[in-house]
Amino acid sequence: MARRTKRLAAIACAVAALALMAGCTPKGAAVGDTQNNETYEHNHNENTGARLDVAVIGSPHGGADELVMRSLATKEFKASYTGVQQYSADPQRAADFARKAVSDAVSRHPKVIVISGLTFHDDESQWNTALANARNAGIPVVLLNPADVPGDTKLFAATFVVNDRMMDAQPMGEALRSVIFDHPHEREIVVSTRS
Repeated sequence: MARRTKRLAAIACAVAALALMAGCTPKGAAVGDTQNNETYEHNHNENTGARLDVAVIGSPHGGADELVMRSLATKEFKASYTGVQQYSADPQRAADFARKAVSDAVSRHPKVIVISGLTFHDDESQWNTALANARNAGIPVVLLNPADVPGDTKLFAATFVVNDRMMDAQPMGEALRSVIFDHPHEREIVVSTRS
């Protein structure tokens, strides 16, 4: 009898966990994509006193990674960085390592995952799985200077294109806050890493 009760309790916990995860994923949209505000409720806690965890998965070629990390070195953000530059000569290993970094980030449950400078059309099904795991966990994904984007637009909230020379570029932190807190934002945002 005790064993049956434990089994029923485990099943109930699993069902509750699935219900919670399903509540984090908006129907027909990416987590953090507010293009259709009428169908997507704000379901992130906008606690302005807490530091916002940001998981950054770097580009195989570095790109703007250092500038982005410098722009997130503020009291508001706590950014972690996983670089893939060591695999710059091997795109397949870089992609595999980046997908593993996404999985690791999902287990830490940051407020947003930023993926820098990668291509998603090679091994698209594997990328879809990695990004779907983030979506199912209720974590928005931002693609930074992507070479291309996944075919399934529900897997990422926005693309950020770094251009520090554009006068009207949105500050990186402000753009990330828009995605994290489900504030209205464009699907493609030109961002600046300058304060």
